[in-house]
Amino acid sequence: MNTYGFTAGQKVGLAYGYLEGVQAALQKGEVADVLVPPADERHPVWWVLPKGLEELPADASLLHAVEWLAEKLNSHCRFPANRRENLLTAFLSMSYQKDGEPALGISTDEQTTDSWKQILGGSVSCSAYTASREEKRQATVYGYYLGTAALKVRLNIMDVGFPLWPSNMSVQAVRVEVDHRCQEEKNKNATLRDVLYVTTVELGISTP
Repeated sequence: MNTYGFTAGQKVGLAYGYLEGVQAALQKGEVADVLVPPADERHPVWWVLPKGLEELPADASLLHAVEWLAEKLNSHCRFPANRRENLLTAFLSMSYQKDGEPALGISTDEQTTDSWKQILGGSVSCSAYTASREEKRQATVYGYYLGTAALKVRLNIMDVGFPLWPSNMSVQAVRVEVDHRCQEEKNKNATLRDVLYVTTVELGISTP
């Protein structure tokens, strides 16, 4: 699978979901303390993201970063040699770092190092998510799954705590549940980031 045939909205949704998934895996997954800030090339994010996002997005530049990543993926998938890659392989193939190990360990200053796990600024609101077309919502949730999976693959993370994705559920089934919860929460200033994380963890715990 690649991005051939995807609409522009689906590509943006996929890229945004991927970034949110990486963010969730960094902050909520079983990841050791990150010992360097995101601008440092030894930060684990560079094992799952391409060169060019050194200045990680804040609220004002989030859309720009998402569109940049979507175009980067589209360009990668245009090469004939890459067309048979699945999307997880494609994202990992684009990563800046492919060898060596990121700077992870145990920090004595968690107030500082916890902030280094934050790679994104604000999240899309549930109102904006529910207003988008179904195929874009589907791509966003799929991208989220790929982002959580990418960091697990690269860092060899085991689900010893709360799973970040329900292993026995399809992306479509998860997306339907996210749609439902975001519809309920959209008038409460809820963000898609919060709903994605809570929904996938709860579904992961409840499904065998």
